[in-house]
Amino acid sequence: VTTDPIEITIRSYAAEDTAGLRDIRGPVSIPLTNWGLWLLLGGATLLAAGIVIIQMVRRPGRGTPPPLPPHLLAQRQLDALESERLLERRCFQPYYVRLTDILRHYIEGRFGMLAPTRTTPEFLDDMRGSDTLPAPQQSQLHAFLRIADLVKFARHEPPIDQGEQALHMARCFVVDTQPRTVTAEETD
Repeated sequence: VTTDPIEITIRSYAAEDTAGLRDIRGPVSIPLTNWGLWLLLGGATLLAAGIVIIQMVRRPGRGTPPPLPPHLLAQRQLDALESERLLERRCFQPYYVRLTDILRHYIEGRFGMLAPTRTTPEFLDDMRGSDTLPAPQQSQLHAFLRIADLVKFARHEPPIDQGEQALHMARCFVVDTQPRTVTAEETD
């Protein structure tokens, strides 16, 4: 395909109004005659920033209360579980899941055993291998965890009074194993 050439004319309107245009100037020097003042100001800024950073690192979450000891946390959680009245509504599985979870986390926080991450047989083997808990408490915990596993995994529905006994056993276990404070009379 062949076409006739098209004529294009380009005109500049800038050439007509050059009064508003100026040439580029060279770099402007900033007079820094008092170097001491600038160094002092920079040092003070760095010092203030350092103090703020140190204060933030030393006191993270200044308004946050310290975590509760494991026995107090477990007691509060057991109270909350009881107030939900899951047994009265015949919600056995959620009740026993929460109850065993509270006990396992208490054992982890109190004794450092990895109770929440272990299966019941693994946890019981670990418990037997350590001298953390005396034999009566170990057997009590063993019986409780076996019944709880039946409820959690085999859909066993125990009597309501057995669930209340399990809660009572959990409370007694926490109270019996909580750290004791030594009084002045006991040291004499």
